[in-house]
Amino acid sequence: MKQIIAFLLAAYSCYAQIVYEPEFLSAGNEIELETFNKTSQSKQGIIIRAEAAAEWIRIEPGEVAIPEIRSNSGLSTLFQFSLGEKAVPGREEKIILKVYEQGSLSKEKEITIKVLPPKEYTLRQNYPNPFNPATKIGFSLPVKSKASLKIYDILGRQFDALSTRELEAGYHEIEFNAGAMASGVYFYRIEAGGETGKKFVQTKKMMILK
Repeated sequence: MKQIIAFLLAAYSCYAQIVYEPEFLSAGNEIELETFNKTSQSKQGIIIRAEAAAEWIRIEPGEVAIPEIRSNSGLSTLFQFSLGEKAVPGREEKIILKVYEQGSLSKEKEITIKVLPPKEYTLRQNYPNPFNPATKIGFSLPVKSKASLKIYDILGRQFDALSTRELEAGYHEIEFNAGAMASGVYFYRIEAGGETGKKFVQTKKMMILK
């Protein structure tokens, strides 16, 4: 997905509200900034900066230097951004593009980032694995769902890691401490959803090594 934005140097421009709807945890989202010099003289020392209002929006590059834009011509600058695990589906944040001329702010534009929810339920491999005594288990929910996470040993004995509760759509991570448990192979199992469709159930293996 790409959004294209145009800036005119030394000229008045009006821009409609720009809303970008990237997918949850997506990478390689593109914003192309087309900077035009509509004056009769060349423009030197142009700096373009991209700033994110939220820490879970990572932009590359953060700044681009343009030595010169000749009269009645333009240049395109491409920025890419990715969304981290702390992104909240449905929440709106901003990316701000700023154009500086000779060190002074010339133009700026805000882009609203509205994150789409995950497409499906997922259960991640715990990390670290093997572990002692604590590990992290992450999972994603495409919709607001009731979810539970249980730990089992090879004899089928159960240890609750997350009792059944309703969680918002998005990425969730819990830390499981096995300080009182013996070394060995264990299994963790998630059950989620089922309110309006098929329940998501998945099991993965992990190891405690003391």
